[in-house]
Amino acid sequence: MRNFSMIPKDVFERGVIRMTEGGIISMPDKDVWMTVDEIADMLFVQSSIVFRAIRSIYKKGIAHEEDTHGSFRLFPYHPDWNIDVYNLEMVIRLAYAIDSYNSLKFRQYIMNKLMGRPMYENVCLTLELSPR
Repeated sequence: MRNFSMIPKDVFERGVIRMTEGGIISMPDKDVWMTVDEIADMLFVQSSIVFRAIRSIYKKGIAHEEDTHGSFRLFPYHPDWNIDVYNLEMVIRLAYAIDSYNSLKFRQYIMNKLMGRPMYENVCLTLELSPR
């Protein structure tokens, strides 16, 4: 059995965007670096869809791999144990490339943030029903 207590805590210091099923988003305070599976969970799609969208974005030249992709060493004492991670730029591009309810909510969140609007605007309607 391996002793994981020897792994420095800063190895796991990376930001992951979280989204509930209701579309509530929590942005991390750290730089965003997410795996394909984490992006798929956030957008509520299969990992293969995210992977294909990433490859398509690179192939079309929309983004460059050296700018948006990183290799995150999972365990410093095992240099061959790496995970592929993608930055916020790629996550935003994927939200526009993939059509799902959560990607729509994330796009709205980003646009509201850029425009300085409240993140979640509530609209209350009052209906008066007339007696028949």
